[in-house]
Amino acid sequence: MKTRLLAIDLDGTLLNKEKKISQANIEAVKAAQDAGIIVVLASGRIRPSMLPFATTLGLDQGPMISGNGTHVMKGPQTDLYRLNMSHALMQILIDYANREDLHLNVYTADRLYFLRETPWGDLYRKRAETVVPELLGNPENELQYLKGMIVSDSNGLSAHRQRLVELFGDQPIRATESESEYLEFMDDRATKGYALATLAEALGIAQEETAAIGDYLNDYEMLKFAGISGAVGNAHPQLKEVAKVVVSPNEESGVSEFIHQIVLKQD
Repeated sequence: MKTRLLAIDLDGTLLNKEKKISQANIEAVKAAQDAGIIVVLASGRIRPSMLPFATTLGLDQGPMISGNGTHVMKGPQTDLYRLNMSHALMQILIDYANREDLHLNVYTADRLYFLRETPWGDLYRKRAETVVPELLGNPENELQYLKGMIVSDSNGLSAHRQRLVELFGDQPIRATESESEYLEFMDDRATKGYALATLAEALGIAQEETAAIGDYLNDYEMLKFAGISGAVGNAHPQLKEVAKVVVSPNEESGVSEFIHQIVLKQD
């Protein structure tokens, strides 16, 4: 089957280390669009942080998967769904971050908040400079949370994950890692795979007509669902295991290779 829907991760996949899209990748995305393929960006970032890249690619009027599958839009004004995290669960995460003196990002659909300023926040700003964070202030407000993310030394994340899983108990929440220093918590239904499946169904596109490419553990479910799945050469080993093909690293425009040599070659 020909691909009709292509999902592309941003950081570590479409973007290079300078957080730019190579000309080869830009031209490949245009080639996919010219072939009638719906291209959707699928990121752990929230929509405002994704929009500059979507605009560069001419994708800002189309569907978008953001917040690691917590928020999917069919168009710039049309939500397909939002999976909000309850205030009670977010409070557990906030209390833990305060107790352990950890950096915590809190996300709504259109804003990023820091629990407090830390050196880890400076690192995050450099990596995701398209959105300006605010301080969270009173956590008892009426914000509709999408997810929370601890930013910390990679060596300690597994221990934090285990402790928080115990604190959450059997509550509907899941954890994932989107970078070696990022530990994210969100509604237990929220994955990029769920998002891609739900979007495909809404667009009348079969699973076999989907494709996806990524680089890290938060892309795992998306690649597992996609009819054609690719991992860039710099991807996490577990992602390479689930991907049907492994292409060049993000620094060598692996997305362009995936589109031209795999996606557009389908019968």
